[in-house]
Amino acid sequence: MIVRFDPVSYEELGFSKLFREYVAGNTEAPIHGFFGGNPFDANSFIKAAASRTENLNRQECSDALLAFNARFNPPGKVIQNILDLKKPGTWTITAGQQPGLFGGPVYCLLKAVSVIATARYLTKETDLNVVPVFWMADEDHDFEEIRSANIPDLKHGNGSLRSLSLPGRTKAQFATGDLLLDDTVNDLVDHALRLAGNGNGPARELKRLLKHWSPGRPWVEAFGSMMQDVFGEYGLILAGSRHPDVKQAAAPLLDRILRSPDDINSLLKSQTDLLGKTYPAQVQLTDSQLFWHHERDGRIKMPWSGGRWVLPLDTPMELKPDSAASYISQHDLYDCLSPNVFIRPLLQQYLLPNLAYFGGAAEIAYHAQMKPLFTLFGLQMPLMLPRLSATFCEPHIREAMTNFEFSFTDYKNSDAHLHRTWAESENGYDLDTLFENWKGE
Repeated sequence: MIVRFDPVSYEELGFSKLFREYVAGNTEAPIHGFFGGNPFDANSFIKAAASRTENLNRQECSDALLAFNARFNPPGKVIQNILDLKKPGTWTITAGQQPGLFGGPVYCLLKAVSVIATARYLTKETDLNVVPVFWMADEDHDFEEIRSANIPDLKHGNGSLRSLSLPGRTKAQFATGDLLLDDTVNDLVDHALRLAGNGNGPARELKRLLKHWSPGRPWVEAFGSMMQDVFGEYGLILAGSRHPDVKQAAAPLLDRILRSPDDINSLLKSQTDLLGKTYPAQVQLTDSQLFWHHERDGRIKMPWSGGRWVLPLDTPMELKPDSAASYISQHDLYDCLSPNVFIRPLLQQYLLPNLAYFGGAAEIAYHAQMKPLFTLFGLQMPLMLPRLSATFCEPHIREAMTNFEFSFTDYKNSDAHLHRTWAESENGYDLDTLFENWKGE
């Protein structure tokens, strides 16, 4: 198969001003002041490794990752990479996504490809030993985001996408790491395999990957096993925080977070206000940056009000920060705590010898809101890299596209817009004026 690659500028793709200025690579642009370094220069990774203060317990990190990955049947390359993290000269770069049905959107896979390729490049071109990590956002609870998958209809030869979805949920929303697959997943697997047809390469590959999705299996285990099936041979380490060993390793940081809500909120507000002078904020700020895993109610906000934490126990308790931290420590309730979008990056930097994070436009934007938090907790902000972004276009579709005088990026516009533009170019008429004239006549 011959694959043709055509680069397209982000300027033509409708991304935000913040993202376009960031990826332009001009480190003098205002946006780069909200980040920790230039991610487009390999020397930045060398400097980041040299300047990072080793407050990491590498043995604990390695042990926690071994425990986390055990259920995914990792190949030897993954295990070796985890063991190498015990060595001071080994570093990670990370990407992440909430575990989606059947692997989730294509950009989830593109993130994994991004960290694998960049880790390989840095290991080859520098003196660093860099290993790739994919952080499964296993504490997120947005079931609507993960319950669907688009499968190409290969059976009928038209390649159109068919959306397959598990039933929605109206009851309590539990973290992905707490979900079990039920019998309804069998119908979706069967439907997907029918769409794939019989005997061809894609059908065989799809059957191999979908075997991981079966009733009674934890959702995260199905997703993680599938990811290892695809990327394990390249040494991709899976990580997440919905695991008792990981939460125990993160306990000192969680304790400090519990004791510092006003400092966190003040820094987030000042940074967001500063960012807002030039760019819109990606995430709306709230008073609390923590969630709570409740056995009955799922993942719920942990309220912060009037200078007190409200612990959502069966009988809620209102405690001042130091008292709340002490109570959670004494009763070993760290597994009940869950980070929000601003706390999760802190956990990643605390738990991993991490140099960089790959993200999409939205992830890069909310990291711009939180640079001071890394300083508050004595952590180094990761270099922020834009993930690989690609659109796959089959040959017969590309051929059809050449029949019209549109650029590739024109197709992001609506059908109506394309129809009007084409008709006007073909006839030389302004259709609005033409119809108005007809009505007048």
